[in-house]
Amino acid sequence: MTRQKPRANVWSYGGGTQSVAIAALIIQGRLPKPDYAVIADTGMEKQSTWDYMDNVTNPALKSIGLEIVRVKRSEWETGRSKGEAGGCFAAKGDIMIPVFTTENGATGKLRGFCSSAWKKEVVSRWLSKTHGVTESKMRKWLGFSTDEPRRFVKHIDSEEVYLPLIAGVPHSRNQCVTTVKSMGWPTPPRSNCWMCPNQKTDEWLETKLNRPEEFEKAVELERRVRAIDPHAWFHGQCVPLDQVDWNSTTPDKVRACDSGECFL
Repeated sequence: MTRQKPRANVWSYGGGTQSVAIAALIIQGRLPKPDYAVIADTGMEKQSTWDYMDNVTNPALKSIGLEIVRVKRSEWETGRSKGEAGGCFAAKGDIMIPVFTTENGATGKLRGFCSSAWKKEVVSRWLSKTHGVTESKMRKWLGFSTDEPRRFVKHIDSEEVYLPLIAGVPHSRNQCVTTVKSMGWPTPPRSNCWMCPNQKTDEWLETKLNRPEEFEKAVELERRVRAIDPHAWFHGQCVPLDQVDWNSTTPDKVRACDSGECFL
């Protein structure tokens, strides 16, 4: 009887607190080193994510012979999206990002398909083409913490997914913060795209005030998207980003991206 080869362990690094805690646990020897560590570069990730990875996480990991590889969408995209408006539209014309829409006269929210097309498919293609690691040959590491049962429960018994903060060294988000601090590292930034409609008003405002160049890129991208679909909006007020009322007390109707699920 032929023994099946073990799956390659592929850590999907997201850049946020849980991912950075996993890096710390690997360096401390409390988690094993994965075979591959990857992050998909959509071309729209906030610069703060790359600054932290380049200045903190990767130098520390390189000291133990591990490096997070930045896999660029621009080089490995599979062709599901077309070039106009930054690739925000699928080849068949549907919008791929989770915009707000007023097409039916009331405000709605569309599902996003960008994570699958810009992240999962990009990384999977890179692994297959450069290392011969196909979906059936990998075990994906996802950084769900113990306080996120809605996200991790369906993966508990999966052979394809490993949950290092659940099955390896159980950590809540607060424990992740403590582990990161124990390394003497600064607090990780929230990892997300500068144009993501799933941002809350305070996140948009923080970008506008502290990274105005990224906010202006989002404003311009929204204009390009709306030139194709005039009912699409990046903010729930359904006005152009540069006309949002930042003092509004209306609750945000957004759902944070399940960044740990981007590689599923």
